[in-house]
Order: sequence, then C-alpha cells, then structure tokens
Amino acid sequence: AGGMESFPPIAAVVPCYLPNEQHIIEETVQWIMREVEYPGELEVSIVYNTPEDLPEIEGRLQELQASATWPKGRSFRVMRVKDSKSKAANLNA
Repeated sequence: AGGMESFPPIAAVVPCYLPNEQHIIEETVQWIMREVEYPGELEVSIVYNTPEDLPEIEGRLQELQASATWPKGRSFRVMRVKDSKSKAANLNA
C-alpha cells in the first residue's frame, strides 16, 4: 500500500544546570534541532535552573527560542525553573 506513514509528535525535555552547562547548551540545542533524524513533529524544551542570573547565555537561549528557522517545522522553547535545586526538579516544572 502506498501513502505517507504518519509519525507521532515527539516532545524532548532536556534538563540543565546552567552554570555547569552554559558552554555546551547552545551547541546541544543546535545539534538536536538540525541533526536529529525524525520525520515527524519535534518539540524540544530546555528546562534549567541557575543560582544566579546569567544574562548572556539566558539571552541567547531566548533568541534561539524566537528563531523561526528550524527545519521541518520543529519548535524549541526554554524555561527557567525558579527555586529549583536539581535537574530532577526541572523535569517536574
């Protein structure tokens, strides 16, 4: 039988602790959004905590979120989890 197969949408949630991962998170997001091979809808969410404001990296993550240039209609969102003390808590946000 012909026709396109239907693939369910996937949501990937990536928890981060920014002070430790601030130097790799942008590259990680770019790789996931551009290189992951999946023909269906993909939404990636970065949920992070940080004990201090990190305006430079937080601003760049917001810019990535606003980007409309992701391939295949993929979407990306970022959320700072206030009062979180762990990546596990970030997942529950």
